[in-house]
Amino acid sequence: MHVIKMFITAVCVIFLIDKFFEEKDVFVSLPTGYGKSFIFQAIPVIASLVWKKPYTIFIVSPLEALMEDQVQYLNGLNLTVPSS
Repeated sequence: MHVIKMFITAVCVIFLIDKFFEEKDVFVSLPTGYGKSFIFQAIPVIASLVWKKPYTIFIVSPLEALMEDQVQYLNGLNLTVPSS
């Protein structure tokens, strides 16, 4: 199970990041443990490094604690993250 899960996660992450850089809209619906947090955090960091400018990404998530963790993590990387 873990090998299949890791393969699915890696393929999904690569696909989503690729589509992002093709400037396509992306909707992600994955079960817990499949890398959503990594995707949410990686895309703006990669975009900022590649395009040398801040980039905005909107995340809709019902998990307030998860969002707070992500905001703290991204702020720790000196990225400006609006939060409510």
